[in-house]
Amino acid sequence: PMNYYPVDSVISNAKRARLRVMSRFLKGDRMLVTATPDALLRRLSRPEDFAASFIDLRVGEQIEPTAFLEQLVLMRYERVSTVEHRGQFAVRGGIIDCFPLIGTQAIRLELFDTEIDSIRTFDVEPQRSTATRLDCRIDPVEELQFLPKDARHIRRAMIKDLNATLENPLFGQNA
Repeated sequence: PMNYYPVDSVISNAKRARLRVMSRFLKGDRMLVTATPDALLRRLSRPEDFAASFIDLRVGEQIEPTAFLEQLVLMRYERVSTVEHRGQFAVRGGIIDCFPLIGTQAIRLELFDTEIDSIRTFDVEPQRSTATRLDCRIDPVEELQFLPKDARHIRRAMIKDLNATLENPLFGQNA
């Protein structure tokens, strides 16, 4: 009998494997990796940018919630009303749910103002907490990362290009 798998699931598993390997390289793990020519030509973040895209959190730590949520968006997490899949996050009052791509379980952060009051894992089906943790790591969703400084640079370049296009008599407002 033939087995059918959702395309998104297969792609997600391949992406998770690539991110896991990249993460191990950053730790200095020695390993043998086989790859296709296409995989070798894939654009990746610089190692220091990829390393900077991980977020390590600890109970009692102070975070700026708005900046944290913006970082999740830059890391390519999708904001949803309820976390059901890897690569998603949700916000309900002082609770932030996030399901990292590499991690094995979804994470629930409970904030008291700007302090991380608790970190728990949870099951995405019933949305119930399963265990308490002292810390957690949130990994990026994509291999190519944009840091806040990159986003500002890209935004400026896009505005410059848009203005140049609008000033062009063939494409601008005077056309």
